[in-house]
Amino acid sequence: MYTSISAEEATFSNQDFWLFYLAVAYDRAFDEQKEINFTDVLEERNYIIHAEYVEKYILIEIREGLTLVVEFNPTDISFYMNDFNIGYTGGHFHLKFLTWTELLKLAAASDYGRLLFLLFLPVVAVEQHEAGEAAHQIARRLEDLPIKKQDCDYFSKCILNGLVTEDGNFEEIPGKGLISKANHSLRKFSGEAGGQDDEEQQELLKINQLLAAL
Repeated sequence: MYTSISAEEATFSNQDFWLFYLAVAYDRAFDEQKEINFTDVLEERNYIIHAEYVEKYILIEIREGLTLVVEFNPTDISFYMNDFNIGYTGGHFHLKFLTWTELLKLAAASDYGRLLFLLFLPVVAVEQHEAGEAAHQIARRLEDLPIKKQDCDYFSKCILNGLVTEDGNFEEIPGKGLISKANHSLRKFSGEAGGQDDEEQQELLKINQLLAAL
């Protein structure tokens, strides 16, 4: 049975939680020059991951009718908006669901906005024209965590490497809302490569409507 992690337990002072989360949830992050993944980056900077969070979840209610959940599974981390799976890490990852603007709006709408930003950043697609602003904001928000301040800009660059897509990654479909053109994204309707089945596309339509109303 999965047990909950409270927002208080995920406080920014809990280094064990955040080092684990950075290593596992940000598994697409990497150092482009050294060609090493983010776990190796953390180890190289002398951060040791002691804790492991499995069969747990964090639930954040934005407002009535809009809830975000991070679920810690044995082999991946899954992200949900209401009951709809918007992405997951791991070997068969599907991420790049939210736009950069949507993440900022979700964070602004929540009492736990600073927490939400870092929890759901892994499922964001940052288009090239947004990369400069995103790099700055990510670095500043990493300063909330129990890591060395001098590492924040470097970590931000590594994280952004795993988030950046070409401009035009998202396309507005009349009557349906945004879809993602990224290969590893669940924000697709049936009839498109990797699209949702008929039942799930109705849920995706509802999610698009909720995001458009932010």
